[in-house]
Amino acid sequence: MGIPSVRELLGRLTSHEVTEWLAFYLMEPWDGGPQGNRGDIRSGIIAATVANVNRSKDSEPFTHRDFMPNYQSRLERQRASVQQQMAALDIMNATMGRPTFLEENELSETKLKEDM
Repeated sequence: MGIPSVRELLGRLTSHEVTEWLAFYLMEPWDGGPQGNRGDIRSGIIAATVANVNRSKDSEPFTHRDFMPNYQSRLERQRASVQQQMAALDIMNATMGRPTFLEENELSETKLKEDM
């Protein structure tokens, strides 16, 4: 962002703006988030490009996913996505002084896990 220190950044942003950026990061992590898979995607694209240039005309084209490890099952990714969205909504609600999703709907954490 062109700001030399965290202290200067926090001096320019309000608490609300920092919270909004955090919520956005939880939904769309620009560095790949906890899994850090963004490097895997870039490497997969490069590997697929090289492989496609050198493949025979009769073979199926490669995609970046052909060169990336799959660390999570599809169900685990869906659960993480729902949990990330819920966390982001709770942060936004708390910022605006509203009750969290669970408080508003009077759901217990156990009930929510059962529904997933």
